[in-house]
Amino acid sequence: MRTILFIAILLVIPILFWTTDLIEDTPKKQTKKVQKIIKTEHSVIEVVQYKDDKHKFIHAIKKCLNEIEKDMPKDQLIPTALIIAQAAHESGWGTSRFAKEAYNIFGIRTWDKNEEQIKARGNPDAKWGIKVFSDWCDCTAYYYDLLNRHPAYEGFRTARGMMLKFEEKADAITLAKFLTEFSELGQTYTRRIETTIHQLNETYLDEHGNIKD
Repeated sequence: MRTILFIAILLVIPILFWTTDLIEDTPKKQTKKVQKIIKTEHSVIEVVQYKDDKHKFIHAIKKCLNEIEKDMPKDQLIPTALIIAQAAHESGWGTSRFAKEAYNIFGIRTWDKNEEQIKARGNPDAKWGIKVFSDWCDCTAYYYDLLNRHPAYEGFRTARGMMLKFEEKADAITLAKFLTEFSELGQTYTRRIETTIHQLNETYLDEHGNIKD
């Protein structure tokens, strides 16, 4: 059903081109997670010991999404696995220079000279720079808005709408195929995102995008 729907979507969606920046890094080895609950007189505090750096990164982005998606209409939601997969790939799971110095975990560029930015070390004279954000949640909110409003991602939004209509759920793997405009690498980029989504679904996230225990 997913393959048939994807082919149907391809027949009705125009090809759009847009590029942003791509950042790659190698994630670290996994260990084990322990979760504890500490009860105080007035509140309950959840203390999480992460099983690896990837798990810690996922928790940070998921916390951002919990706030961003409050009261958001269903037809504007983006699958959690897709968002985290892109953030992980673009920022090396939060370890890249841009993630640390600019809080930019999606490789988002700006051409506005008046906007705070940092330059890529390999291209210091470029007319564009990496946009600086106040924190990872600020960057994630900007990314969310970008996919929901920018003309370059109209095909992505149309695909999401068709999936919601016929399957009542937007599939992260299928939607990733419509993000070729996000990177100069095109389909090579989207295949890498799909691989990361599979990894997230197998190890870290359940079918609803919640973090597995």
